[in-house]
Amino acid sequence: MSNKAQFLGYRVGAVACPILAVVAFQFVQGEPASAHAGVNDIDFRALPVVPEHTVESTHTALSARNTVSPFWFEELKVVEPTLPEYVPPSGEIDTPDPTFVLSAVLPSANKSFAVVNGKPYSVGDYVVADWELVKIAGQDRYIIMEHSSGKRLRIKMNR
Repeated sequence: MSNKAQFLGYRVGAVACPILAVVAFQFVQGEPASAHAGVNDIDFRALPVVPEHTVESTHTALSARNTVSPFWFEELKVVEPTLPEYVPPSGEIDTPDPTFVLSAVLPSANKSFAVVNGKPYSVGDYVVADWELVKIAGQDRYIIMEHSSGKRLRIKMNR
């Protein structure tokens, strides 16, 4: 056989194989599904009739519960929850924390200093009434303030 005949055979096979596959599939499955479809198989439902409203009747139509319309909606009222008032337990401070501005940290082997609100302080000093400076972290550039109630604040220096 020549190369031209083989090439022609491949072309015929490439066209014929899909056709034979479809015919064989329909034979195995029976009749195609399109042969069973009929006009009476479709279930048509009529859309609800929406009467035309005038400007005066629009408000009553929207508020009626039995309005049949795909555009009808019921306006929902949003109710925000109310939380009970916070009452601090005894011994806890209920005043807001004072503002501490850490300007500089001066670490030393003997005694470290921190410049808070423009004034130098060391560990054990009271910066504001009832607020004691308990730690100065020189390398990490932060301080820890402690209130007489036990509340602690970590203040980091702005870069």
